[in-house]
Amino acid sequence: MTFRCNPNPGRMDRTGNPGRPVVCAPAAPLGGPASRPAARLLLVHVSVALLCALSACSAVPMPAAHAEEPPALVEVPEWRSLGRIQTYDPAGFPCFDVRAEPPKEVLRLFYKHPLTLLSPAVGASAPDGTLVPVRVGELSCLVSARAVGPMHTMPVECLAAPLSVPVRPLSSLLDSAPSDASQAVSVGPLFPTFYQVAFEVLYPRKPDEKPVVLEDQKGKAIGEVSAGFRKALLIQGTGALADGRVVNVAGSGRHGRRFLVLPEGSYGLGIAGYNLYPYRSAAVDFDWLCDRLSGSGRCVVGNSEKKDKEATRANRKALVGMLLYVPRLAGATMADGTVHDGRVCAVDVGGGIRNDRIDLFVGTDGAGNPYYPPCRRDNPWILAGIQSLIPSDWHRFVPGEDGVLVREVETEYRQVSPDKGLEVFAYPSVRCRKEAAAGGGKQAAAGLVIEPGHSPRWR
Repeated sequence: MTFRCNPNPGRMDRTGNPGRPVVCAPAAPLGGPASRPAARLLLVHVSVALLCALSACSAVPMPAAHAEEPPALVEVPEWRSLGRIQTYDPAGFPCFDVRAEPPKEVLRLFYKHPLTLLSPAVGASAPDGTLVPVRVGELSCLVSARAVGPMHTMPVECLAAPLSVPVRPLSSLLDSAPSDASQAVSVGPLFPTFYQVAFEVLYPRKPDEKPVVLEDQKGKAIGEVSAGFRKALLIQGTGALADGRVVNVAGSGRHGRRFLVLPEGSYGLGIAGYNLYPYRSAAVDFDWLCDRLSGSGRCVVGNSEKKDKEATRANRKALVGMLLYVPRLAGATMADGTVHDGRVCAVDVGGGIRNDRIDLFVGTDGAGNPYYPPCRRDNPWILAGIQSLIPSDWHRFVPGEDGVLVREVETEYRQVSPDKGLEVFAYPSVRCRKEAAAGGGKQAAAGLVIEPGHSPRWR
């Protein structure tokens, strides 16, 4: 089974809903800003707006696309009102219950916290004391208008067709499964994030934008893309070009980063030649892993703080491919109908994946970006309750050299969001294969293929 364009707009998605696009209507605007003397009037307007914002009137179905020409993208207008806390204050900003009399604080929002704006009266130009309604998850409340702003830079498109990502059977990645659970050593908790395949079709060039050239390892041009897609490609490591090719970051050259065109069916490459497989591959800090294993596997202990480059290379070589068990990942129902067993392979690294962090590869599914609509944010693990670190899990910032705010304490998430940590166990003597074994039925044979000019989906 492979990914290819399927023009059938009536296909059911992973939630059992028709695969046709759904357009969400934004909440009705509330009019002008409200000052404290007009708070009671504002609450009346808020209540009316929230009734619509939280009811079925926020989503209406679109007619099915023409069967012969499926759209590559679907706009989601509701998410044009997506915003975040844009003003930094180490104390955060209180958000008040709109139903209480007098209003009481029900939530405190910090810098970069994602939210949905329900009023246009936001930003630094708003009068002091103005409160505006926002939606944070399922909760609606009032927060300072000066603290929030819209997300102007985030894309509002979704792939027109949902993708269904298969999970490789564990047997295809191991020569032999662990015979005894006591072989596992606790190395957690580790705090999760997700990474994915970036799609060029979601980052189109602006009419006046100069294209960016991607070069292969020999300096030969692979293609011209937008700066936005190149940035996403560097963050994720793997990207799907609009012409159907899949490329992977492959080191640096005289003119910057170089890229590798992967064989058809590949989802990406980790380190040391390991293939990436959705929901089976993970990036970790191998220096940290070595310390937690007390040197098991002939690695160099104590380098998680020193970060000696030679020791880091040695630890990656010694530990890459190690099998990990994450109990909270087990039991999640995946898009292909299988139930995950909680086992993943440590085969990759990431620039921000340091110390007690783990980055879980989810293929073409959503990677938890809180500034994206659900169609580009969610995946089966998120839907099963796994919470990833997000920007607002850091509360304290200081000005950097260029004036941009940077995190004051890199590991602050341990105190801010301790419940997000996942207990992780490692099998020091068990290594995953670089490439999954042949066989194992349709799951093991699945790969990523994209036809030019179309959005990918299962065939």
